Amino acid sequence: MPSRKQPSQRTRRPDTGVTARDPRERGLQAFNAGRFDDAIAIWSRLMQVDRTIFSVLAEAHFRRALARTLDEDRLDDLRRALELRPRDFRYQYHLGLALHRLGDLDGAIERYRAVVGQDPGIPGAGLVLALAHLERDPRTDVTTLPGYDTQVHALLAPVQALLHSTAPAAGGDTPIERLWRGLALIPKGDGSARELMADNRKLPSALAANVRRYYLGVAAAQAGDLDGALEAWQHVRDQHMDTPWLRDNLTAAILQRLSEDNGADIDRTAQLVHRAANLAAGNPALAEPFVQVLDRSARAAATRGDWVQARILWLDALDVVRANAGLGSPRPILHNLALAHEAQEEWGEAAEMWRAMLRTRARKGGAAGQPGDAQWSWIRKRVVECYKRAGTPGEAVTIFRQAIKATPDDLDARLQLVDALMANEQEQAAYNEVERILAIDPMHVDARLRGSVLLGASDEFQLARAMLQPVLQQQPEHETARRQMVQLLLTEGQRNLVWFDFAAAERAFQEAHRYAPMDWHPLLNLGRVAISQHNLHRAAEMLTRVLELAGDQADAYLAVIDCWAVADQIDEIRATLARAEAALPLTGDFLIEVGLMLLERDRPASPFAVLGPPQKRKAKPGPRSRLALELFDRAMAADPENGRMRLALAAQLMRVEPELALRYAEEGVRLLPEVPEAYMLLATLHIVSERVRDAKDALRRGARLARQQGNAELADEMEEMRRHVGDPMLPMMLQLNPLMDIDDDDW
Repeated sequence: MPSRKQPSQRTRRPDTGVTARDPRERGLQAFNAGRFDDAIAIWSRLMQVDRTIFSVLAEAHFRRALARTLDEDRLDDLRRALELRPRDFRYQYHLGLALHRLGDLDGAIERYRAVVGQDPGIPGAGLVLALAHLERDPRTDVTTLPGYDTQVHALLAPVQALLHSTAPAAGGDTPIERLWRGLALIPKGDGSARELMADNRKLPSALAANVRRYYLGVAAAQAGDLDGALEAWQHVRDQHMDTPWLRDNLTAAILQRLSEDNGADIDRTAQLVHRAANLAAGNPALAEPFVQVLDRSARAAATRGDWVQARILWLDALDVVRANAGLGSPRPILHNLALAHEAQEEWGEAAEMWRAMLRTRARKGGAAGQPGDAQWSWIRKRVVECYKRAGTPGEAVTIFRQAIKATPDDLDARLQLVDALMANEQEQAAYNEVERILAIDPMHVDARLRGSVLLGASDEFQLARAMLQPVLQQQPEHETARRQMVQLLLTEGQRNLVWFDFAAAERAFQEAHRYAPMDWHPLLNLGRVAISQHNLHRAAEMLTRVLELAGDQADAYLAVIDCWAVADQIDEIRATLARAEAALPLTGDFLIEVGLMLLERDRPASPFAVLGPPQKRKAKPGPRSRLALELFDRAMAADPENGRMRLALAAQLMRVEPELALRYAEEGVRLLPEVPEAYMLLATLHIVSERVRDAKDALRRGARLARQQGNAELADEMEEMRRHVGDPMLPMMLQLNPLMDIDDDDW
């Protein structure tokens, strides 16, 4: 028979009446953890059903008030605590202190009287009540006030004496007695109180110490020591003693210092302003000169490369501008901060500054001084680029998606999202967002421009042109749209030309010329079409017009020469060179570039560019190659001592004519015998020409020279290469090993 299941022996927890879901318990947990916001929120919801919650809710408001730094922030919580528990003298007392510090003497006196009325013996209540009365009316007879006793009398007797312009009866040498005597000397205005106020011994309270330091500043100012006064007052303010008279004195002293310095010591002035920057909040007298000083000093720091200091000062300036609406837009400072972060490669912070700039853009219309559309576009690109460099290109996408979720009709945010998606290589998602913008605003110009770019990148040329057409129909002179249409048509035409669709290519280039009649690129491509169709007369017409439009643009002459090289028209090449010589200075670099172009067109690429051992070339040079050699000789003759030009030419010729390259490498080494890299290039060309002994000799000399110059890495590389000279696989190694690749840009 199966045994009966026994009941569980586990002990059940007693039912306390408070479950984990009980809001009273959750509020208490938050209160004990110091999360007063949560406790107040939870308990406030229980007030209608549980009046016993009033006491703990009042205490939560009281504790939150004490946790706040500023008295302005404490008032609401203290008043709420007092509403919930009107007879708690602690709430009355602290509310009175907050009102007192804020200058509301009537309110403070009312609270202090309520406290003393409950219990005259509460420590400190009688004293602060008497102080508040004296501040309101120095002639008040404090001996008649409730809570006045011998202790209050001992503390306030010197105060009353000072208020009645008599010296306190304090003849000793204790710190507090020296303070009273010093205060009595302040009305003289001659700085005589300075010695007494300079006593650094400990006083009974931090407040007394701040009072002494404040009047030390007053005495310093009376003695003509403005820097001493500023230092004392700023120290007091750093201790969170922020009274109206302290702010007034600091403002006056700083303005005087700014006037006296007048830019003579901008760094010292900037340090003063940096320390007192928050004093300018809501203070127009200080705000504008503060921003000017901070900006000048930040620019000076940036000029000398101290971007850290520049960033600190611009951040101060930004705080001042944001706190003073009359100073205008923070856009220039945000721009400088973005550049400072970029200079320090703090890409995430830079992106945030560029984004802050975007948020300053007017929603409708363009205010005077606003950046133009092209500049806003550039700023958006900087946001995306900085996030990309920060390694978080998706961050920009996330941020802009969140912005759109909050404001779906914000087309600027949607456009920024398009840029971010494009940078994150999410082309389809970017195009989808373009379509969403156009669904809201079918004539949104920037959206159409970006949509056209995306379609063109996918070879959807017809759709890309259709995307731009409405913009050009409404704004025929829109520069960006016209330029983009021209580029689109040029790309489409070049694609057709590659596929030998000459008719379609010509239509595209003709249309591009219609949009940009002063741009020589469409005409150049029409010339290429004519050459492909062997219509040299038409080609000459187009290429002549190219040069007429190009003026002194060297690129145009190079492009025309290349067209004639393709057509193998040596006379036209010479004629174009003659025209170039009349229109612009023919530099050695220009002549070399033309020569290399002619060699490339006249001969197939060198076997050096493929895997396997190179073969010596036996082909007889054609007319283009002979002209190329002529141009090289002209370039060298124009600068006979330029060894680097010869080495650079050798590095480029190695790919098409190794034997000729060797000639120029030898000349370069002769002119630059102290450059070890030159021997590396020479050795490489000797290897290609199968001159084993010469290659080893060049590497030996280069390695010795590199080691003498302290370049051990290059010396080791050359010695390693020397050990492999003669190996039939070495040419392949030279091609594959990036450490041994010769880059002509190095020369």
